[in-house]
Amino acid sequence: MMNNRIYFGIAQCEDLVYIIGGSLKGQDLKQCEYFEISTMNQRALPSLQQAVRGPNCCTFGHRYIYTVGYETRGDRTSIQQLDNERNSWIVLHTIMDRRIWLVGLHMVDEDTLIMFGGQAISDNNMKYNQ
Repeated sequence: MMNNRIYFGIAQCEDLVYIIGGSLKGQDLKQCEYFEISTMNQRALPSLQQAVRGPNCCTFGHRYIYTVGYETRGDRTSIQQLDNERNSWIVLHTIMDRRIWLVGLHMVDEDTLIMFGGQAISDNNMKYNQ
């Protein structure tokens, strides 16, 4: 990885492995990168709109990467999308009433993202993540 981190998200599309967000020394990260298996090269991606801890990620085709993660600064969970053609992230939705991380994600089609499982954030389980 280009940047050390823990609690990052990871997704794969063919020979590209995407590493998204995470934490380093108690600070949540916006940094993203990918690793191309066939060439053994790694490159930076655009930074997330909001830093996230414990995100999960999935891809849809070669164009989009989705991530759902907990924003400690906003005390909320956000759904963000990277459009590889536009080379930028956008926040699709913010979940204010649920503080969750480590959710499972699956793209059913271009309009449907399924989220399942995950862990509710509480003061107790956040203490172990610093």
